[in-house]
Amino acid sequence: MANMTTQNRASRLTFSMLCFLLVLGLTGLPGCKKEAASTPAPPIPEVPVVTVSSGTMPDEPEFIGQTEASRPVEIRSQVTGILKERFFTEGRDVKRGDRLYQIDPIPFKAAMSSANARVAQAEAYFGNLYINDFLKFGRVYRVQTEAEAQYRSTPEDVAKIYVRAVNGQKSTMIPLDTVVTTEFTSGPDPVTHFNGYNTALVLGAAAPGYSSGQVLDALNEVANEVLVPQGYGIDWSGISYQERMVGQQSLFVFGFGLLMVFLVLAAQYESWAVPFAVLLAVPFGVFGALCAVWVMGMSNDIYFQIGLVTLIGLSAKNAILIVEFANKRYEAGHSLIDAAMEAAKIRFRPIVMTSMAFILGVVPLVLASGAGAASRNSIGTGVFGGMLAATFLAIFFVPLFFVLVRKLSRRGASQAVPSPGTSSNPLGIEGGE
Repeated sequence: MANMTTQNRASRLTFSMLCFLLVLGLTGLPGCKKEAASTPAPPIPEVPVVTVSSGTMPDEPEFIGQTEASRPVEIRSQVTGILKERFFTEGRDVKRGDRLYQIDPIPFKAAMSSANARVAQAEAYFGNLYINDFLKFGRVYRVQTEAEAQYRSTPEDVAKIYVRAVNGQKSTMIPLDTVVTTEFTSGPDPVTHFNGYNTALVLGAAAPGYSSGQVLDALNEVANEVLVPQGYGIDWSGISYQERMVGQQSLFVFGFGLLMVFLVLAAQYESWAVPFAVLLAVPFGVFGALCAVWVMGMSNDIYFQIGLVTLIGLSAKNAILIVEFANKRYEAGHSLIDAAMEAAKIRFRPIVMTSMAFILGVVPLVLASGAGAASRNSIGTGVFGGMLAATFLAIFFVPLFFVLVRKLSRRGASQAVPSPGTSSNPLGIEGGE
């Protein structure tokens, strides 16, 4: 009963709503018609007219898509050797993991060792190849190889070098110029500075028979004539600078050596005159040294000057043997001439023995050869000639010098002694306690 009552109520409500809507629609229609009849119709819009013409349109196709390139492969050598076989063609795509080459490293190592040996051989001939070091007489010596200067002075000397060429199982020696070419090339110009100025470096050496000091003087003279008027200057560096600084001091060194010998002899003989008889023998040694160097065609270098300083003592040694004995004989009551003659006769044998021993001792320096021989030749030749002259020339003049010096000193002493008629106290002052 309850369900039926509810359905009846819903049906009634629905029917009432339909009736209301119907009545509302019937009352609104006459108003709409009146309003529509009273509103005027809108005007007809103007439409533009376009002339249509025919033509050909270009065909521009457009493709939309995506491309993908092959992955590039970079081949890097990981094994050095000789290429025996190649497994790909030029321009063909390869994949990762494909076998590209077959390399045999053993022949390559042998070929590289042979090539390195050839390069080392050429370097040893034309350059300065260091080998090793060895000890001898407590000193370390380096072993270096290089060809003589006359065999490596020009590029054409490459043809004088032979290397081994291997052809299969056979090997032969071929000139190096068959596999090597030489050419002159230019490199970047260096800009050198010295003391803050742009400079041009000048390198040179003395010609045979001329000393380095003469070369520096000649170069300085040319620079003063050519460069200085144009606003340029010249300066020295390295060994040349040192030589210019101390080159003029050799005379002071030689004079200082003579002064020291004179002072020692003056203290020994307690006389200012007797040492001159000894020092007058030194010029003979210097004369002999200069003659020996001139005959051998050598120069007056620093080593020769060291030898001259040595000759001061060596020449004075022979004169001391004569002067000392003659001075003792003279003080014993002999005349000057007898004392000098006796001293020369008695001292002649020991002078010759000691001098010849020294002269023969420097012969190896005179005949030295090889590396560093120039310095030994210069010292040895100067001392050799100086000792010969000091031994066989000065020995005959030293007794004469002793007699002359003693007579001059005695004459000077006699003039210094007052005569008997003159008073030794010209002022008449008497002293006493």
